[in-house]
Amino acid sequence: MSKKQAKSKTALQTYKISDFLTPKIWIEKDTLFFGKNIEIKEIMEVLEISFKEVCKLLNFNIKETTEEEILSVDHIAELALSKKLDFKSVKTITEMNVLANIDKLVKESIFYHQEKLQKRPPIITIMGHVDHGKTTLLDYIKKTNIIASEVGGITQKIGAYTIEQNGEKITFIDTPGHEAFTNMRANGSKVTDIVVIVVAADDTIMPQTKESIDHAKAAKVPIIVAINKIDKHNADVERIKNEVSNYGLIPEEWGGEVPFVEISALKGDGVDTLLETIILQSELLELKASYDIIANGTILESNVDIKKGSMISIIVNDGVLKTGDYLFINENIVKIKAMYNASMEQIKIAFPSESVELFGLGIAPASGSKFSVINDLKDTKKIISAIKLVNETKQSKPKVVTLEDIFSNDDSERILKVILKAKSFGSLTALKEELIKIDKPYGKVEVIRADVGEVSNSDISLAEASQAKIYTFELSSKYDVNTGTYKVQNFNIIYELIEEVNRIIDGLKKTEYIEEYIGEFKILKIFESSKFGVILGGSVTGGIIPKDGIVKIFDFRENEVFKSKVKTLKIEKNNVKEVKVGKEFGIVFEDMDFNFQEGASIKVYKEVEKSE
Repeated sequence: MSKKQAKSKTALQTYKISDFLTPKIWIEKDTLFFGKNIEIKEIMEVLEISFKEVCKLLNFNIKETTEEEILSVDHIAELALSKKLDFKSVKTITEMNVLANIDKLVKESIFYHQEKLQKRPPIITIMGHVDHGKTTLLDYIKKTNIIASEVGGITQKIGAYTIEQNGEKITFIDTPGHEAFTNMRANGSKVTDIVVIVVAADDTIMPQTKESIDHAKAAKVPIIVAINKIDKHNADVERIKNEVSNYGLIPEEWGGEVPFVEISALKGDGVDTLLETIILQSELLELKASYDIIANGTILESNVDIKKGSMISIIVNDGVLKTGDYLFINENIVKIKAMYNASMEQIKIAFPSESVELFGLGIAPASGSKFSVINDLKDTKKIISAIKLVNETKQSKPKVVTLEDIFSNDDSERILKVILKAKSFGSLTALKEELIKIDKPYGKVEVIRADVGEVSNSDISLAEASQAKIYTFELSSKYDVNTGTYKVQNFNIIYELIEEVNRIIDGLKKTEYIEEYIGEFKILKIFESSKFGVILGGSVTGGIIPKDGIVKIFDFRENEVFKSKVKTLKIEKNNVKEVKVGKEFGIVFEDMDFNFQEGASIKVYKEVEKSE
């Protein structure tokens, strides 16, 4: 897609695959733009030049040269100049970038249409031990609140459903367990808004409860604790609160931030209070979505139905999904022939935060996979083959996560996340207390799981999703650390483990830089240049704009949607080091691949050394 095309695309009503296939070579405003591996026949077509003429201009032997021969940059430049054209090498958007570029355009559209964002229902995941009443609670909510005239069509395979409470909609994700939640996180999914953890009042904290807490905390989403079975004669609510608080979930009534709701899922006592608590928490989150762009979303679950074939449970993140739309999922393009709600009623349209079931598509994508609607089928074979090749390459080379990966996020705190496994509870407690004490100005330790026993697949899944280090104490480390994607380190002496962690944290002690806000400017005009591409004409509205500045654009949630460095800064035709308030200027960034709009405001930052 050319800069001109990109600039004109402000409202995303449809996507064509061809929009994301930048030509390898084209002419625009007296400039020849070209990518890599340009063949002679390709430039012949664009420049309207014969093979004989190409060979003559480049001094090629016409008998030893073919039209499939790849030209160098110098050769292309020479041919462009022969036609009195400027020339510019560009990075082409390949077939493998289709979904990434759709996602980018969606973010741009939402950024420039923030006033059109509307409230959306919260998406809730209910987790907990299998015998603590999770299924009973879900069944009760379905039976009493499901938005449908009949509920007989609901089966155990339904991945999500929407209910209505006092005029407010709530979408529940019925996951088969904590592992599905972890897999979604590992795939980069951010579907869930709030997690409800169910704990039985007549039991104790079970291993699955602990794992549910670990995954919910690692996902950094708000948590509500539902204490179930309060109608049992041996129910002990206060004991459960004490046990749960040991895992960092402190009840609001004790001065904490976690709502605890007492319920009986069997009788329905307290369920309305739980739903009202969910609504209150979601209002604090101010959940919004765009309803006027084409639909995109996430795969919740894939199954195979004996009668209807493959079944995909999806949730819409933004936009409106309609029957007849084509979905682009991984390397597949499939058409929605029919979609159903949680009551198995056929529907024609689905809105943000709603989940629908799609049958008979012939594919079973992994949980957490993204989808987007594309209503154009040109060049599909080329795209599918290219993406399959990329996926095969990724699968053949498992990623080994290093400390560089763990601390690679510039926006994250300098925290070393640790999963701790030991032979005994005594050693486990002592180690956890010592590790938590490691809290230095430049880094600290967070133990996201501490348990007895050997390393399990669940531990590995949590480590991969949370980018944590795994340490074991006095164990055999049966997990194959040579073939696994995570290195598991075993210790038999406490102080050696503590020294290892201290060494890692001390390694973070280096010169650190922070981005300090220094100015802001408004885009007055957007120009195109054969030499620079897109140039922004702006006026400084606050602070200064320096030559070495970092520019950022944020959406209404203060999420960063664009970031780059200043490449060129001019006042009239003169290069300048900085521009002050009230001055007009021209500016070019290192990355100009964004749908800039006149009137938009761009903030500017500068890297400064962080003081101790």
